[in-house]
Amino acid sequence: ENCGTSNHSTLLEWMNDLNQFASSQVKSWKEYGVELSKSHQPSRDGVWATDGGYFNDTPGGKRFGALLQYGMGTLPHHVKNTSVVYNSWMSDGMPRSELFCDKQPDGKNPVGRFMKNEKLQIILSGHQPIGDMPWPILVSSRDETNGSARWVIPCDTSFSGDTGWTTTDGCESTMRKNVGRGSVKSG
Repeated sequence: ENCGTSNHSTLLEWMNDLNQFASSQVKSWKEYGVELSKSHQPSRDGVWATDGGYFNDTPGGKRFGALLQYGMGTLPHHVKNTSVVYNSWMSDGMPRSELFCDKQPDGKNPVGRFMKNEKLQIILSGHQPIGDMPWPILVSSRDETNGSARWVIPCDTSFSGDTGWTTTDGCESTMRKNVGRGSVKSG
């Protein structure tokens, strides 16, 4: 299986292949679970692929391990895994310049070019946690002609419950409440 990582000519083609990949892997996982429950045989790894890698040799890994690996940030040999599941648009709290910078050799940023070619205006994504609220990134492109803004909006706020709101001079403390566990300060 291509695990959704081979080159495609359109976004729709890639999405269809990725969905087909995911469906076949989930189907194999379900079938494996049913087989385990019917056999009443203990399994070393249950319904999990306990060894990493797209083509690992565990009983579960042979059948559906590629889907589990696709959701991981690194491969077993500690190399970054290319995956839309585990992704980050940011570096040190700022949009990654290699994705969004207009100062690329061709004068266009890769994300802006991709969004223009695929006629996309918004990309919403989950992982990676980015703070208390979604963080809109304006995607600019030098050759923008229709005036419509394009945005990438990372929306993973899974750590926002850790935020303890603080106040600054001039703000009333009653207006800002800590509704989380309070281990991180923001204000």
